[in-house]
Amino acid sequence: MAASAKKKNKKGKTISLTDFLTEDGGLVEEGAVSKPVSWANETGDLEGDVSTTCPLTQLLEKEVEEMLQKEQEKLQRQLDEP
Repeated sequence: MAASAKKKNKKGKTISLTDFLTEDGGLVEEGAVSKPVSWANETGDLEGDVSTTCPLTQLLEKEVEEMLQKEQEKLQRQLDEP
């Protein structure tokens, strides 16, 4: 009697997540999945367009460059004098 009262478990059918979502009216459509993209590859072509240097560092570098230019001009004038 115990054997007849025991119910046999039914296994469900295995389907893919995409199939499951489309059957249930989900938002997944064919071709909706895009290929993975590396952010490093996407930003690699931005060199020169975007500065990663701190604005303060940029300002200091510019000031140093201007000071060096003035010193070079001053030395050149001293060399040109008789």
